[in-house]
Amino acid sequence: MEYIARQPEPRRVTLDRELSVIEFQLAAQAQASQHVSALLGYLAEQGALLGILTRNMRGCVPLILERLAIAHYFDPDTIVAREDCRPKPDPDGVNTLLRRWQADPADAVMVGDFHYDLECGRRAGVATVHYNALGRNGWPALTDIEVSSFARLLAVLQAG
Repeated sequence: MEYIARQPEPRRVTLDRELSVIEFQLAAQAQASQHVSALLGYLAEQGALLGILTRNMRGCVPLILERLAIAHYFDPDTIVAREDCRPKPDPDGVNTLLRRWQADPADAVMVGDFHYDLECGRRAGVATVHYNALGRNGWPALTDIEVSSFARLLAVLQAG
């Protein structure tokens, strides 16, 4: 995205269009990670405010959420896409959600699978959870908790 933003006008428009096509194709193929619905259900039962911060375009998010059967967990106002803020790792998106919720960073958690997510959370002053389903090298300096599955994260939360 940063590369595209630096391109001259005719090239940038073409690349944006190509990226949009790719994003919609991938959104149509999205598959839910195991136990994600159980985790979101538990968090909702506990009264947690749930949001999404994505570098994807806003138009893809509803399609993805419907495919994953988790759209009912997210209010449209709690979805922050690339059109809404500076991209991760900038903390702007997390700060946007915190303002909307009137929440303190100490009461928030950023869950992500890439170092941009974790760096974004760190820079916003929130706790970070690295979802590392592939077991690749992580980013311990940016991570408060690392889990290999949403079932494991759910177990950690239920254990208190």
